[in-house]
Amino acid sequence: MFDIKLTDGTFIELKSYVKKSLEGIPSSTKFVNQFKQYLQSLSTTGNDISKLKYVFNSKKVSEKEVKDAFVKLFNTKAEEIFNANPSVFNNDQFKIFTVSDLEKVTATHPIFNFLTLL
Repeated sequence: MFDIKLTDGTFIELKSYVKKSLEGIPSSTKFVNQFKQYLQSLSTTGNDISKLKYVFNSKKVSEKEVKDAFVKLFNTKAEEIFNANPSVFNNDQFKIFTVSDLEKVTATHPIFNFLTLL
């Protein structure tokens, strides 16, 4: 499960990936299944993705590389990810109401606020 669960219900997943590992995210069944499980877990927090934090090591990857990897993940696995918990995406802030909407997100989309680099 998550690396850290805070008392306020925030889930934190720590990732120490290098660029090559990031590039493999969209094709990694293990990563995709884990991410879908995490989205499903958000049902306990009112489906609020701000309660999910993926924290990457900034000495190994850049913010652009991380966001690009997740854009590619969302583009290639949109249906699986969206269907894991549509309520996470269906709100006025994100405006992701369909699988097609998720396929079109860009690195500047606010959905990616769950990604952090330290």
